[in-house]
Amino acid sequence: TDINPLMFAGVGGSATLYGAQWMHFLPSDFRVRSMDGVAEDWPFTYEDLLPYQLEIEREVGVSGLAGDPAYPPRGAYPFPALPMGSVGQRGALGMEKMGWHWWPGSNAIPSEKFGELNPCVRRGTCLTGCPEGAKSTTDRSHWPLALKAGARLVTRARVKEIETNDQGLATGVVYVDANGRDRRQRAKVVILCANGVGTPRLLLMSGGAGKPDGLANSSGMVGKRLMMHPFASVLASYQDPLDSWRGPFGQQVYSLEFYETDES
Repeated sequence: TDINPLMFAGVGGSATLYGAQWMHFLPSDFRVRSMDGVAEDWPFTYEDLLPYQLEIEREVGVSGLAGDPAYPPRGAYPFPALPMGSVGQRGALGMEKMGWHWWPGSNAIPSEKFGELNPCVRRGTCLTGCPEGAKSTTDRSHWPLALKAGARLVTRARVKEIETNDQGLATGVVYVDANGRDRRQRAKVVILCANGVGTPRLLLMSGGAGKPDGLANSSGMVGKRLMMHPFASVLASYQDPLDSWRGPFGQQVYSLEFYETDES
């Protein structure tokens, strides 16, 4: 592949620099092998995953409008959808004229005050970390709660190995601190949250001489079949002022008109 993944390490993860668009997969995404003969079917379904997605939406404060006919029925979003703005309205008008599907965008940005998060003021700064403090990332949605509960946050550190006992259970990690020294952190439970590249890399680096294929890799599939979601950009010019700088950057309106396979 010619795709070069961009890696970002920091408190809050790579979401610090994302646009905050919040799209669910469709049921067909979990059965691409069965339906289209490509990739692999997932080992669980849309319906299996949905309750957990709704729980996360409540934790991060997602704004959106339920009822999109392209999706199965679901409950309401935690917050009302953000304004579509002039750009979104113009896009919706064009799709309406074409008879295409469209729907107001859903975003991990609360439209009202929510915990440590401020309501979105639509300045379009989503990709620079949202200085206004509205975009939901784990440094704002989860870390404040964890710190209040007694968690300790170690920054400028890089985990290099997961340690295990004779039974193969994780007992902690070895990490390099800000001064370049190895440190050991014991733990009853080790949770990996290093995205689709960092997590398998760390598993493959762990286990020692007794596990040349790394940890949790009896299938030999760790680090393989990475799924990504690259995007392409199309720009359009209008004579009318549309204030296109106004946020949210991620998603004001979307269309799934050509999402499903055309079997004709």
